[in-house]
Amino acid sequence: MKKLIFLTSAIIMSMSTLAFANDEVTVIVKGEEIEARGSIIDGRTLVPVRGVFEKLGYTDINWNAETKTATLKNSSGSEIIITAGEDDFTVDGNIVIPDVPQQILDGHFVIPLRAVSEAVGAKVDWDSETKTATVKKGLTIVDTLDLSKS
Repeated sequence: MKKLIFLTSAIIMSMSTLAFANDEVTVIVKGEEIEARGSIIDGRTLVPVRGVFEKLGYTDINWNAETKTATLKNSSGSEIIITAGEDDFTVDGNIVIPDVPQQILDGHFVIPLRAVSEAVGAKVDWDSETKTATVKKGLTIVDTLDLSKS
């Protein structure tokens, strides 16, 4: 009987581990995969602040543990202020209301990827098969054709 209970418990634990692992999201920003993984919460992709926004040029990132607020700035003066548990955040003083509130998950401050990315002028593509979010900022020139040399 004890063996049956142990075996049943082991099967249930392995199934829940597989379900959790399937909720991990790979995030590629400007062609580079970031180390931290995103998570799917309520059908929305949440990612750690660092990694994604550093790659988008927000390299001045400050965390206030007392207020649970992250302030991100880039070299052109853009500023994002995000507080854990709040239903909105600001980008250059403009209020943005995401579908899912920013929160602390497994010790990491995570934010809704699409809402923040779109608020700073980035484009997010989603591949549901591989659970990969690709973030692109601005236009990229792939190739040019010099017609003057014909």
